[in-house]
Amino acid sequence: MVRTTSPAPAAAAAASVVSLDDARDDIRRVGVVGSGMMGGGIAEVCARAGLDVAVRETGYRAAATGHWRVTASLDRGVRRGKLT
Repeated sequence: MVRTTSPAPAAAAAASVVSLDDARDDIRRVGVVGSGMMGGGIAEVCARAGLDVAVRETGYRAAATGHWRVTASLDRGVRRGKLT
């Protein structure tokens, strides 16, 4: 599942960094900042791998565009028989 959100006013985010060697099997959720070409691609790959993905964007329009981009790419994969 890919969720896209826009920031709440005055929202502050704190991030923690985890070594992939230590947490490779423990990763269940992924947060992606931005849903442009790169962020959207990262979100899609993670979703295809079965992870829960949250994408953070600067506003509603950017979040909607990013959601559309990932959905369109997944739909193409289904039509081509690469995804079920």
